[in-house]
Amino acid sequence: MSVEIVIQIANQLAAEGKQPSVALIKSRLPAPCPMPEVIQGIQRWRSLQAVGPASEQALPAVPQVAEPVCSLPPELAPYLQPLQEEVAQLRQDVSSLREEVVMLRRLLRQQSASLG
Repeated sequence: MSVEIVIQIANQLAAEGKQPSVALIKSRLPAPCPMPEVIQGIQRWRSLQAVGPASEQALPAVPQVAEPVCSLPPELAPYLQPLQEEVAQLRQDVSSLREEVVMLRRLLRQQSASLG
C-alpha cells in the first residue's frame, strides 16, 4: 500500500465534501494498510492542501514498498488479488450509493421545503 493511494482517497473524500480521517480512509482502502502509513498519507495530504494542489506534482514520488497482507498457503495466493479487486469495487459501489443517498436526501428536503 502506498501513501499515494491514501492521498488519492483523501482527495476523493474532500471532493465529496468530507473531511478525510483515518477511519474514512481505511474504509476505502483496497487492501489493509498499516496505521502509520495512513497517518503519514493524511499528513502529507494536509500539507499539500495548505500549499496548493499544483505543488503535489513537484514533490518526489514516495517509493512503494510491498508489504505482505497476511501469510497464506501458496495454493491460496492466486485467489487473493481477485478478492482484493472485488472488495475495492464493492467499496467504490458503496461510496457511489452513499453519494446518491445524500443527493436524494437534499432533493427531498428541497421538495419538502417548497411544499411546506
